[in-house]
Amino acid sequence: MRYMKVISVTSGSKGGTGKSTIMVNTAVLHAYMATRRERLVMLLDAEPQAATSTLLLSRKIYNELRKGSIRSLTDFLTGNANFDDVFYVLKFKEPEQFYIAISSLVAPVDKLKQLKDKDINDLHSKLSEFIDELTKNLDLEAIYIDLPATSVFSSLSLAVYAVSDLIVPVGTPDPSCLISLYTTVMAIRDYIKPPPTIAPVVLNRISSSNAIEPITNLHYKVLYNRLINSGVFELREDENLSIARSAGLIEVLSRSLKYNSTVRALLKYAHKIATYPVEHTMRTISDHSKVSTMIGTNISEHAESILLALLRSRSRKPL
Repeated sequence: MRYMKVISVTSGSKGGTGKSTIMVNTAVLHAYMATRRERLVMLLDAEPQAATSTLLLSRKIYNELRKGSIRSLTDFLTGNANFDDVFYVLKFKEPEQFYIAISSLVAPVDKLKQLKDKDINDLHSKLSEFIDELTKNLDLEAIYIDLPATSVFSSLSLAVYAVSDLIVPVGTPDPSCLISLYTTVMAIRDYIKPPPTIAPVVLNRISSSNAIEPITNLHYKVLYNRLINSGVFELREDENLSIARSAGLIEVLSRSLKYNSTVRALLKYAHKIATYPVEHTMRTISDHSKVSTMIGTNISEHAESILLALLRSRSRKPL
């Protein structure tokens, strides 16, 4: 069996960071590369409500999933479908023909209610089973999982982190996003054993006007690096990309954005993630009884002083 890895993207509980856009572009680029090697990449959309990734890849599949006319990953996780009934292979023709598989939690409301009742152990077990079946039956090179903006202590989030080998954190130049992402990464390191690798943070939508955090007077790149300690990759704010997102385009496939500097930077990061040297391994979720408490047991004094400055200035809690 050739190597395979599971890659998840998160922005913690903060929405609107552009994480789904980054995940789709990265997965699409990897799928293009994998097709040349006669292998397959899957994107697993774990956002049952917004489902941005599903919409970007196929509006038709999104609509059919929402109506319940085709099976979704929700059906598998609730024991109502086989693994091979809940994923779909899409064909793209540009820049050259390539394939990408998709599986999504999008489903009618009554089915989503069944999913909500599942506990952490059940979800982790079923997700692990799904990945095992895919690996046995498909020549998968990677599975990309797009998580919703939600508390790190939700059953779905913890179950996804526990099947992941690489976590891609996406943040913006915003204190609440920084705090949420820090809390999420600390929870992953504390509760998932062995912890997955944390990739360099994508500092998205950075510009000359928002780069400095006013309370600490430090550049957000410095803050993210000091708190999360995995490196930082900057993506500049770009009006052309905002227009492309509004039009439902996948930026790395757009001919009009081929020479755009931000898209080229996104391509560079996507290639880094696609070739990241990790392999899939079994993980467990520890200390179930404590997952409703604040974590961060190994926080340094310097990181603590940064967090306190940000929290006190805004009178808000980390989660």
